Amino acid sequence: MNKLMCLALIILPLSTMADDEEPIRLESKIVGDKEQPSVSYFVPWQDASGVDRLYQNVEDRYDDSLDTIDRDVMLRSMHIYDEMNLENNPAPQ
Repeated sequence: MNKLMCLALIILPLSTMADDEEPIRLESKIVGDKEQPSVSYFVPWQDASGVDRLYQNVEDRYDDSLDTIDRDVMLRSMHIYDEMNLENNPAPQ
């Protein structure tokens, strides 16, 4: 009986505390960002080079990157790259 009474005295305050708390209701409105200006001004830091660059031929733009390469030169370059072991070097201590 004593244990039951002790248990009831412990549980009773906890149950009343749970009932007394009212739920907290948060109300808010989301308004768009009013700090940003409605107009943006873009000021170039260099003069335009002219309309010639706009109408440049596609083949002229990529001449260097699309050149054919010699197989022997490529293999030699890959061998040198592997010899230097650039990707597997441990960090200096």
